[in-house]
Amino acid sequence: MVDLSKLDPATMARHLGKPEGEIGRVLADSMAERNWPVYEAGFQRLAVQPGDRLFEVGFGNGKLVPRLLARDRSPMPASISPRRWSAKQRLSTRN
Repeated sequence: MVDLSKLDPATMARHLGKPEGEIGRVLADSMAERNWPVYEAGFQRLAVQPGDRLFEVGFGNGKLVPRLLARDRSPMPASISPRRWSAKQRLSTRN
C-alpha cells in the first residue's frame, strides 16, 4: 500500500494531474473519501430525493457512483472513462 504522506511534492503533483498505477489509485481513493462530505453537502443543499435523476461528471475513480446508487437503487448508471481501471471499477461496483 502506498503511503501518500511519504510522497515528495513533485510526485504528488504529477499524480494529481495524471493519476497512474498504484499511486494514482491510492490517491484517487483518498480524494474520493475526503471529498465525499462536500458531495453530500451538495446533495442536501439541492434536496436530492429518491427518484431524482442525477448526472455525475467527474475526473475521479468512480467511487462516487456506488454512493449515489445507495441513495436510490432505481437508476441505471452509465459511465464513460478514458481510464480503463476507472471504468472497470465503476462497472464492478454496480453488482
